Amino acid sequence: MCQAIAALPDVAAAERIFMNVAHAALHLLAADPRLDRSMSAGVLETMQKVEADFRHSPGVTVLADDLANLHASADSALKAIGEDAPACVA
Repeated sequence: MCQAIAALPDVAAAERIFMNVAHAALHLLAADPRLDRSMSAGVLETMQKVEADFRHSPGVTVLADDLANLHASADSALKAIGEDAPACVA
């Protein structure tokens, strides 16, 4: 997500990065059996919101916020299974 956020305001580049780098990994994270159902659902729901943003172009600010929320959700899920996610470098 960090790379997709950094690509903004180029929404097309952010989408390419999201789909090529993060999308499959997020599905794997959400399916991890060590996560409880609510944590898995949270990752999937925030990911779905980002995917909808790419389809409906709500604006760069909304997309950036939704990507940041997805990063936070994934970070929480990773911590719940004992993994650390690197912070996004500004």
